[in-house]
Amino acid sequence: MENKIVVYTSSGCSYCDQVLEILTEEQVEFDERNISENLDYFKEWKAKDVLGTPATFLGEELVLGVEKLKLVKLAEKVKQH
Repeated sequence: MENKIVVYTSSGCSYCDQVLEILTEEQVEFDERNISENLDYFKEWKAKDVLGTPATFLGEELVLGVEKLKLVKLAEKVKQH
């Protein structure tokens, strides 16, 4: 399993900011990919068949939107490895 969290965000998205804050508080590394600013990230996001941001992935596991409990669980999985 991949051990890095990837967060697809878009510019001006307050929910995206909330997800980034939660992951920062959990002190885990993550890779933010802004689909509004980077066409390659947009193509990656689109290929995953996701219809919104924030979209947080750990491998194939997806948390869509701001679901703090699920995000914390993702962070715990990363910390265990």
